[in-house]
Amino acid sequence: MWVNCLDRNIFIKSLYSEVPHLSNAQIKALCISDEGNRVTLGFDMPYYAEFPPQKWLGLG
Repeated sequence: MWVNCLDRNIFIKSLYSEVPHLSNAQIKALCISDEGNRVTLGFDMPYYAEFPPQKWLGLG
C-alpha cells in the first residue's frame, strides 16, 4: 500500500481503518524542498476520513 512508503505515515493511518487506494487521484500540489531531499504532494483523498481529528469536525 502506498502509505507504507511514506516516512511519516502515522497521521494518515489514524484517519482510516484502511487507507484508501489512490487510483485516479489528482495531484493538486508538488513541492520539492531541502535541496531535493523532501518532496511534498498535495491531493484529495477518494473519501473523507473515517476518524477525523476533533478540529476538523466543525469545518463542514
